[in-house]
Parts: sequence; C-alpha cells; structure tokens
Amino acid sequence: MWWITAWHAARGNNDEPPPAILAAVRAQAARAILATGEIASASDAQKQELAEALWIQSTLTDISVQQAKGDAARLRAIGDAVRRSAKPMGLDLDSIDLTTKGFVPARVGSNDVRNPGAAHIAA
Repeated sequence: MWWITAWHAARGNNDEPPPAILAAVRAQAARAILATGEIASASDAQKQELAEALWIQSTLTDISVQQAKGDAARLRAIGDAVRRSAKPMGLDLDSIDLTTKGFVPARVGSNDVRNPGAAHIAA
C-alpha cells in the first residue's frame, strides 16, 4: 500500500489502481521482502512496527493529497516530500512506472507506445 500511495503522491494524485495492479504489486512486494535480508530476518514485532509505520505514512500521504487537490504548488510540495522520504529506503519514485506487471523501470512498461521506426535505447 505504501509503495503505491507514494508513487501516486509523487505524481500529484491518489488514484486507486485496479485490482489486477494491486495484486501484481502485492506479489512484487512479497518477493522484495523475502529477498531483503534485514526484513526477512526481523522479528515479528519489528515487522509489525514497520508495517504500522508504513500504513500511517500511507494514510497521512493520501489525506494530504486529497486535501491538496486543485492546489498544484501544494501537490508538488507533497510529491517532493514523498520522494525524499522514499530515498532512504532505496526507492526512486521517478525511475519506476506502475503497470499491470507491478512496478517496472520507467519507460519500459507494457503500456508504453513506441515508435517502431525509431531505435530504442534502454536506460
């Protein structure tokens, strides 16, 4: 939930993705957690603490975005704050896109429109 909320807030919205995208991100997050030694080896209490902190951040972010709708400067400020808070977790919200496959590197999502006559250079 936090990952999706942060990604949307960085773009100035709080849209709820369709169930297929939610399921893809849920599975992706589970794989990431299992692959992260610190989280996988954390105690149940530590995992609960992290989950609660991210849930509270998600709720506050969502409320902030909702209250700022129609105020572009405030939405930008919220997006900037969310980007800064994601960095220490190793997450660059501007380098990923949300797709039906979950989060993917920006500009390589399955929904991208590509010019078939132009060479594509992967970032």
